[in-house]
Amino acid sequence: MYRVNFSIGKNYTCEVLCDVIEMDVCHMILGRPWQYDNGAMYDCRQNTYSFEWKGQKLRLLPHAPVPNTNSNKDKAVLNIVSGATFLVDAKSCMYALVFVDQFPSQVQDAHPPQIAKLLQEFQDIMPSELSPELPPMRMIQHQID
Repeated sequence: MYRVNFSIGKNYTCEVLCDVIEMDVCHMILGRPWQYDNGAMYDCRQNTYSFEWKGQKLRLLPHAPVPNTNSNKDKAVLNIVSGATFLVDAKSCMYALVFVDQFPSQVQDAHPPQIAKLLQEFQDIMPSELSPELPPMRMIQHQID
């Protein structure tokens, strides 16, 4: 938790206690405690918050979308190439992630010793095979008043 000072426009400055996470752009998520403390009213249709701050009525407007000037149409998300082609086309720093399945036919069915011991101890109540699906929905058979 960090104490963060921020301002919106010329008139509003505040300090809030925040959980800080990495984000791609500069946004601040003002949660229910901030809304309650400031008496903020949210207008769903206009996507705005209105509140009074130091005697002035303020309204927070949504961020206007910025038109994308970069043309990412030519950039592929995934390229699959041979090793020789990769080395020829690598003109700058590039990273490659290569997966090799060393044991494609081996399936690990053994349980760790602690789990195997529990399964052996409670084998009378544990089914030998578990269904991969959830059981079907049933009507309520009892109710607690």
